Amino acid sequence: MNGFFVRRDRCPCCAAATAAVICRSRYELDPLRSYLTSFYGEGRVEFDCLNEQEYVLAECKLCGLIFQQEIPGDLLMHKLYEEWIDPAKALRAHHEKPKTDQCHQYATEIYGIAKYLRRTGRDLQLLDFSMGWGLWCRIAQDYGCDVHGTEYSRSRSDYARGMGVEVIAYEEIGDHRYDFINTEQVFEHIPRPHETFSYLKGSLKPNGILKVAVPDGHGIKGRLARWRWTAPKGDADSLNAVAPLEHINCFGRHSLCRMAEDAGLAPVDLPGVSSPPTRSLERRLGRAGALIHALYWRLRSSRPFRSGGRLCMAFRARG
Repeated sequence: MNGFFVRRDRCPCCAAATAAVICRSRYELDPLRSYLTSFYGEGRVEFDCLNEQEYVLAECKLCGLIFQQEIPGDLLMHKLYEEWIDPAKALRAHHEKPKTDQCHQYATEIYGIAKYLRRTGRDLQLLDFSMGWGLWCRIAQDYGCDVHGTEYSRSRSDYARGMGVEVIAYEEIGDHRYDFINTEQVFEHIPRPHETFSYLKGSLKPNGILKVAVPDGHGIKGRLARWRWTAPKGDADSLNAVAPLEHINCFGRHSLCRMAEDAGLAPVDLPGVSSPPTRSLERRLGRAGALIHALYWRLRSSRPFRSGGRLCMAFRARG
């Protein structure tokens, strides 16, 4: 392992020391070298930082989390998110991306939260953890909610602040109490997800809700066997859930629930927010029963049914 990486010997979800390596490959060799060059852009990746470094995936035998054992340290993490990902290019892409569906999704979600918690306006305290460019926060503000945002990337937090979002630092989260904390495509990036999950739980009000949306790790071992790094998101062979360097944790429902249970949170069915059932439910109820349950979920939720590689669950603090 070179000096730009740190090693995680225990499962970052449940702390078990029972993980088994399921995949390894060198970053500076194809196909990973070509994948990284294509993903970040020609000339942006400093391959000297990856010299003789292996991409190592392990699977926890206790909770089922699949995770990268050797992950970027602080210096490489900064290079990755502030230099290899071009902030100016990312901002242009944000402006150019059509937002009608995304705005509708966020508005539907925030409305569902308010309805479920029976609170509106300033009585509803929200946090968007790792908010990106701050769009979710701005829509919540349009609903009149009291909302804060946090973000690792300096360029994105500065942009959101300039758009009127109240940005707070990670260390300030503990000074507040929230009815709902939004984490959208965040926990797959976090080196110590169990620690972060528990920290966020400490800022929930009694009966407050923590939402976790991550790339769905279901079936990832089968896709790894096919090893198609060029497969796009949403493709049956997509490896997005274990993207090298960035998606360092690959969750399934069991691993998310285990982490929530350890933090004292319980799953809750939140219409408009949490995902419909997966194949684990199908195995318990049979295919017909699972289809009926999925239809019921769709009828009671205003969010469209989504199965394109996104796992979303809501967890409630005990009152």
